[in-house]
Parts: sequence; structure tokens; C-alpha cells
Amino acid sequence: MDRRILIVDDDDGLREVLSLYIGFEDGLEVVGTAATASEAADLVTKVTIDAIVLDYHMPGVDGIEAIPMLRAAAPAARIVMFSADDDRRASDEAIERGAAAYVTKNGQQGLDDIIRQLKAS
Repeated sequence: MDRRILIVDDDDGLREVLSLYIGFEDGLEVVGTAATASEAADLVTKVTIDAIVLDYHMPGVDGIEAIPMLRAAAPAARIVMFSADDDRRASDEAIERGAAAYVTKNGQQGLDDIIRQLKAS
């Protein structure tokens, strides 16, 4: 059975790229996308989610603030923070708040790292 993935990022283009890239990967299925944390929180109450790719910088509630909210709504989902910031403090804070991993948006390497994290148990 495929792992069901939710992508949360305010960048329309990046959401599309991630959806396509993840969707081509065996064992992974993108079942939803959201531009904001509040959209994501609404979606996780309607669709079974196994993992969430979560952007750090978003308008309104940012990714770090969204982690506890998403964790409460989908406690079994693996949350992977995906950020342009290669910042140890942000990474540590994301993990402290409940993210399973923090992956830097650095081209192909970042995409490959996301796939590895989504397939991890």
C-alpha cells in the first residue's frame, strides 16, 4: 500500500514540482496539497495522511508553528520540514516540536532527501 503524502508549501510552482516528483516514486502517493498551515490542518481531518512535507516559511502560521497543530490532527503522520534555510537552530526547533526530519531545499539533493525521508518508517 502506498504511503499517502500531503505537501504544504505556499509556492505554487514548488508544490507542483514536489507533487510530480513524489508521485512518480513507487510506494508514494500525493493525496493532497495545501498553501497554508490552516488548509493543511483542514485536509488532515478529511484524508488519511501517512507523511507531510511542510515548508518552513509560509504566510500566517509558519511551518514550525504548524507542527504541533498538524501533529495533534494527524498523530501518526511523519512530518518532514522542507526549508530553504540551512539553519541548525531551525532544524533543532522543528525536531523538538515533533518533525521527524528537516531537509534543506538544495536542488536535486533536497528532492532525493525528501524521498528518503518519506519512505522511512
